Amino acid sequence: MNDDLLARVRVAYQALDPVPAEVLATARSALTWRVPGAELAEPAPADAGPPAALRGGEGPRALTFAASRTVIELEIDGTGHGGGIAGRLAPPMPAEVRVRHLALVPEQPRARADQAGHFALPALPEGLVSLAFLLPDGSSIVTSWIRL
Repeated sequence: MNDDLLARVRVAYQALDPVPAEVLATARSALTWRVPGAELAEPAPADAGPPAALRGGEGPRALTFAASRTVIELEIDGTGHGGGIAGRLAPPMPAEVRVRHLALVPEQPRARADQAGHFALPALPEGLVSLAFLLPDGSSIVTSWIRL
C-alpha cells in the first residue's frame, strides 16, 4: 500500500470510528508504568492445582510469583473491594516495593521489605495492581497484574 492510501484510511477511521479519549489516555499512561530492565515475575505454577497458583475462595487470597532468582509470595485481603497486600521475598532480602495502580500516583504508595523479605501495603483501592521491587543489587522485578 502506498502512504497516500494509508493516510486516507486513517482519516476515514478517525471520522467514522474514533478511538475514545479515555482509551488513548490509558494507553499513554501505561507507558509511565514501565520499569526499564525489570524482570517479570509471573504466577508460579502450583504443585497440584490451578496453574496461576491462586489459592483460597472467600477471604484472603494467596498468590505466588516467580522470577529467575526470586519468589514473591503475596496474601491479598479484601477480595473484590480493594484491600491490603502482605508479602515476602524468597530468598529473604530488603527491597523497596512500589505499587503500580491506575487510581494512584505512580510509584505511590511505597513500602520497604525488611531483612527477612517481609512487607505490607495496607488499604489499596480496588482495581488492577502490579508491584515493582527495587533490589539491593540495583536490579528490579515487577509482578504481572492482578485484580484487587
